Amino acid sequence: MHPEYVFIVNPSSGGGKGEIVARLLEKMLPQHPAFRDGKGGVFRASQVGSEEFHDIAACAKTLVAVGGDGTAHYLIPHLLKLSPPPALGLIPMGTSNDLARALNVSVGEDYANERTLSKTLENLLEARQSGLDVFSVNERLFFSNYFSIGFDAIIVRDFDDVRKSWWARLLPHGRTTNNFLYFLMGLKNAGFFIDPPLEIDFLVDRESNHVRVDSRVRAIIVSNLPVYAGGCHISRDARKDDGVFEITIIRSTYDYLTLIASRFLPFVRLPHGAAQYHARRATLRLHSPSPAQIDGEKCAGIEESRGVLNISFHASLRVLSVTSGM
Repeated sequence: MHPEYVFIVNPSSGGGKGEIVARLLEKMLPQHPAFRDGKGGVFRASQVGSEEFHDIAACAKTLVAVGGDGTAHYLIPHLLKLSPPPALGLIPMGTSNDLARALNVSVGEDYANERTLSKTLENLLEARQSGLDVFSVNERLFFSNYFSIGFDAIIVRDFDDVRKSWWARLLPHGRTTNNFLYFLMGLKNAGFFIDPPLEIDFLVDRESNHVRVDSRVRAIIVSNLPVYAGGCHISRDARKDDGVFEITIIRSTYDYLTLIASRFLPFVRLPHGAAQYHARRATLRLHSPSPAQIDGEKCAGIEESRGVLNISFHASLRVLSVTSGM
């Protein structure tokens, strides 16, 4: 019998606490009335292949990703292949956890604590369902949080490379170390810009628009959520389920640092130098190669686009939004 509630755990998330959570779930689910008798199942993401995942998720009512934004990003393309897909819930144990913030899931909890995890299970059972837009890039890559090109993407790329190095493996695992490594990669790439020109054609409210930028820019961020990169307030009026995304052009170092500051100072707004546009479809034309990232993970496959990126709505998923606090 396939479980109705499927928990997909990234064991390495939370500095290795993901494995502790997996073991706690294996202990707690058989004792809980809603999950006992095989109704709840725990699977480690590294041990589940694509075919097995399809079989497990196809019969599930709810799938809960235990990990960070990268774990959810990994699962979403698989969910899109199911008809209908199960609702997606989160137990956030990553560095940024932006999707969890948008779903009102607490990101500051120690989910490896049994009492906290027990309360979290109750919150998931009582959560309401809402929609989450999924957008495509050239109909090949998918994002629900954000897709970006430039300075932040090169940091993500180098972070992914450096955390595999011998010296990074000697550092303590966890969010603090990850943020430290992000900071180092930011210093390393402080001089990176996207060379001009940049052209954007986008459609909103049946009106076509064209923007051309003839100066260097730091980054182009296409976002679906109000928050970005660990809680930075990139677009306060954004909705995750309206079929609209925001295109933000970060022109300078000051613009980017101001955006990052909004993570710690909620009253900070995007500076006037940063331009932002709302769109339902868009085409970006780059005239110089640049790294890209999706939902905080480095993005392969953009090189074949020859600098032309078509972004459009792809599908909507059901997600669990928590209505009660921890």
